[in-house]
Amino acid sequence: MNKLLINFYEKSKYFILFLLVILFPVNQQLHIRPFPNIEGVIVDYLILKISIPEVLLIVLTLFNLNWIIRSLKEHAEVISKYLLLWLIIIGFSILNIFKSNYPLLAFYENLILILILLNSLTLKYFQKINLLYLFSNSIKFWMFTLLILGIFQFYAQESVLGSYYFFGEFTYSSDNYHIKQDGMLIKNLIPAYGIFSHSNIYGAFFLISSMFLHLVKKNSLYLTLIAIGGIFLSGSLNILLGFIFFLIFFYLKINYKILAIYCLFCFLVLNYLSFGFQSYQEDLSIYRRLYMINLSNIKFSEDIFGAITGFGYYNYFKIVSEDLFFYEIIRFFQPPHNVFYLIVWNYGLIFLIAFLILLFKLIKNADKEFKIFFLILILISMFDHFIFTNHQIKMLLFLILPYSINRVLSIKMN
Repeated sequence: MNKLLINFYEKSKYFILFLLVILFPVNQQLHIRPFPNIEGVIVDYLILKISIPEVLLIVLTLFNLNWIIRSLKEHAEVISKYLLLWLIIIGFSILNIFKSNYPLLAFYENLILILILLNSLTLKYFQKINLLYLFSNSIKFWMFTLLILGIFQFYAQESVLGSYYFFGEFTYSSDNYHIKQDGMLIKNLIPAYGIFSHSNIYGAFFLISSMFLHLVKKNSLYLTLIAIGGIFLSGSLNILLGFIFFLIFFYLKINYKILAIYCLFCFLVLNYLSFGFQSYQEDLSIYRRLYMINLSNIKFSEDIFGAITGFGYYNYFKIVSEDLFFYEIIRFFQPPHNVFYLIVWNYGLIFLIAFLILLFKLIKNADKEFKIFFLILILISMFDHFIFTNHQIKMLLFLILPYSINRVLSIKMN
């Protein structure tokens, strides 16, 4: 009887991981009511959403507790080496969950981030399946499928499957004036969305997927062309430039330190340009990014203690609501389009410094190709926030993470 239970337990663990690997991009979510609002205006980012991949991750954790404990014991030396940094990150996370006006949202989304980290350390134990083969083929399938869907969406200038419930595709049409783009790649047209909530996320999926396939030697010219097609359909110049930088540094073997310097340069330039954000009102994409950086800097200077320790998870919208109401006549409610500013808002500057130290320790010991991968993620994060806010991209990075830290924690993947 015990053997049967153990066998069932083991197979269930593999089956849940299998489902997660093949279903990670699905978009169907349960939106928990009542919806939080700011002075009567419902803000999408404040709605607690539970997605299918996140449910699978939670169930996997329950079956995976023994391997999580085993992994933590194996890497106790590495963990203790950076114990102070981990305590800072955990401490300020807990602090800003309690400070949040949206405790359920704060608890759930931080829980998912923790489970992503813990489970990623255990994927090396799943030796009965070739996880790389399964994952890379899942990526290839979704890249091809979503490219076809994106082509039809772009041609029709509206959603084509017509069902969020069954397909995870948001319903939209040319009547939704605010989703048309007027940028360098797409002029007064609706870009492809696929099964994502924003066209930039659609492009990011192709960028991150293609970079990973390059790194694990599972790429081909055909797949690169698919990635380029998906990125162009997204209309995101940020994603396109990120992919160009990746290809240049990856194939020409350019020193990754140049890319790191460029990331720092972009951060400084964005802050400099933010002082004159009003000069860019003709380009709303640039204008809103610079505006939110400028607004954040003003609020940080007004409350230095809050900037250092964090304002509470997603209290940002309440704090800047009056300024955003004026600004959002032009656009709609958004957090800062910069992951690092968003981290300061949600957790504080001390948290960000500890996080960056750990991140650069990771980059320092990773393979050169993965250093480029991480730096490209940092680069695109200067101009958008989806790596932090979108569950599909988080699940994609969860499955990639163990391959990128194999030299840091000696994780050897099958």
